[in-house]
Amino acid sequence: MTDTIRLPSGFLKAADVNPSTLEHFCDFHAAATNNWSLEKIDFSWNSFTENQALFLIHGIKDNQFLTWVDLSHNNIGEKGCTAVGKCLSTNHVLQYLDISSNFITAKGAELISNGLKKNDVLFTFKVNFACKYL
Repeated sequence: MTDTIRLPSGFLKAADVNPSTLEHFCDFHAAATNNWSLEKIDFSWNSFTENQALFLIHGIKDNQFLTWVDLSHNNIGEKGCTAVGKCLSTNHVLQYLDISSNFITAKGAELISNGLKKNDVLFTFKVNFACKYL
């Protein structure tokens, strides 16, 4: 594994990222922002921490080509919910987002819904009832 994530611009259309291939969460932001061909990414079942989720979601927010993202079965936490809400309010390309099984609190759901109110592009938004206090 290299010290940074390298997403080859112009070649990679989809990526399924698992814990063994995602060691450097902070590098994803730079890699995703500079990649113009990545359209689909699967981060499901990674068990990343709330702070690691922030790096990933900020990379998604700033990418203008990703249309499909799966963040299911992780633990994005309240900070992650805040970031998802901001992402949804500013990203105008993302059409599919799955945040199922992230143990989202009622406050986290409210933060995400604030972003959804400003989004008119998201076509599929998956969330289930594996929530905390909801």
